[in-house]
Amino acid sequence: MMTYTMARQGYGVEDFIKTAVDCGLDGIDWVTTYGRNPKELKKMSDDAGLQVAAHTFSLQKFVRNENGWIDEAKKSIQDAVDLVAPIVMIPTPPRADTTDRLADRREWRSIEERCGTYRRCRASAYH
Repeated sequence: MMTYTMARQGYGVEDFIKTAVDCGLDGIDWVTTYGRNPKELKKMSDDAGLQVAAHTFSLQKFVRNENGWIDEAKKSIQDAVDLVAPIVMIPTPPRADTTDRLADRREWRSIEERCGTYRRCRASAYH
């Protein structure tokens, strides 16, 4: 279950978990951490018998072409590690002032190269 849809309706973390359990789901995709410690969300998921299926986060500073987006990405990757999320998903909306879709796509794909060293180091936490 992706938590984002329920969050948009005003529900909170405890509601996400209860709904997933009540619906007989096996896993949960934490779309952001909702201001909570990711280790707390992991424990809550585990206690409810839910596997963390993914961690989805946005890179708003990257979208707005602002400095500091690499730190934003690193924090979100660390959150994924703390959640023990097997995958991450990053929505890729058009970047500010972008008119060339192919150039925009290249910019999004360059994230892996720019964060690659950090990603490889953190990936070892799963093994």
